[in-house]
Amino acid sequence: MPIRPCRTVRHAHPAWIPLPGPEEALATILAAVAQPPVPETVCLLLDPAHCGLGCVTVDGTTDDDAVYRVADFLVDIALERTQLGAVVLATARPGRSHLPESADHQRFLDLRAIFDDVGVQLLDWFVIAEGYASSLAELTDARPLWRGSG
Repeated sequence: MPIRPCRTVRHAHPAWIPLPGPEEALATILAAVAQPPVPETVCLLLDPAHCGLGCVTVDGTTDDDAVYRVADFLVDIALERTQLGAVVLATARPGRSHLPESADHQRFLDLRAIFDDVGVQLLDWFVIAEGYASSLAELTDARPLWRGSG
């Protein structure tokens, strides 16, 4: 399902258990999203087995291309930390639509290529607004990279 309601989450997915799919990733991300919502990008850092390494929140990602700057930051981490194997991104856009902008589809494909160049899988990028989250991986019909059934 490419568009999901954002529900209140009490607990994130346990880091030592691989994330099987987008539902569990989104639940973990929603546990980290600021309340009330602010423009930010949440980054789940995962090892090659999709187990959690950490969660980074980048505040002030107000312009749509800010996700590229976040990706550059994560690429630097990947080059220094060889256990980084996968990433899930989520950009909160309060006051805007939860439906991705037309250019977001190309951004997602660009981001996948950027991460592929350093051996990291971009599993998904969610756009969060209006109480909903849109999965760019599913909306672009990109090749699924999840290991589980999700």
